[in-house]
Amino acid sequence: MTTYSKVRFLCQSGATAGLVLESAKIPALGIVGISRLFPVSEFPKMMRLQISPHYQTWDEAFLHHFN
Repeated sequence: MTTYSKVRFLCQSGATAGLVLESAKIPALGIVGISRLFPVSEFPKMMRLQISPHYQTWDEAFLHHFN
């Protein structure tokens, strides 16, 4: 069964937008692969990676709010 997670990068001055990915693909992408999914202009925000829990649907993952 496919599950989905939302990922984003965070720093003290802000965060990138969240992207929804298939949860199983996240470990294979690694931090470098995930960072390449974001525009270069977001680089200053890429201090820490946040990953949501796994959700059963893309919509549930999309609605996840990071604290």
